[in-house]
Amino acid sequence: MMLETDILGRIVEKLETSGIAYMIVGSVASSFYGQYRASQDFDIVIAPTKEQFTHFLTLFGEGYYLNQVTAWESFRTKFMFNIIDENTGMKVDLMFLKNFPFDKTAFERRNTADIFEVSTIVATAEDIILNKLVWSTTSESLLQRRDVFNVVLSQKKYLDWDYLRRWAKLL
Repeated sequence: MMLETDILGRIVEKLETSGIAYMIVGSVASSFYGQYRASQDFDIVIAPTKEQFTHFLTLFGEGYYLNQVTAWESFRTKFMFNIIDENTGMKVDLMFLKNFPFDKTAFERRNTADIFEVSTIVATAEDIILNKLVWSTTSESLLQRRDVFNVVLSQKKYLDWDYLRRWAKLL
């Protein structure tokens, strides 16, 4: 876990130093709410202004692979880009917040949490479940469904079932 703690801590520090609103999603978030699953990457949704994004990119120098052209194209198109820690090979996938009702609602509902001993912001358990269910319809990966099962099993008495039913119908 030391590797994950170090990398997540450095990325979160750079996001917060830049003033960028963000939330951890993907397997790291589902591991937080459910059962730990090893991953070679972090998935993070970000909502930067142009100025914040400019500052964020300047914080990465030696030790990181970051294609500036791709990052700016991703900013323009609201697509994903990644940063790779060259010492460990760990990848951080950064996804821009989409202007869809569910995405905006999930971003507004995010919570603070300690993940790998790092104080950070994470999507709610309900939003992780819904995202993983959507992702499972577009991929053949059984990992998405297993993550959903583990989050539901671990969090079932805390989940907002009305919220889950409402968004599941819409998504």
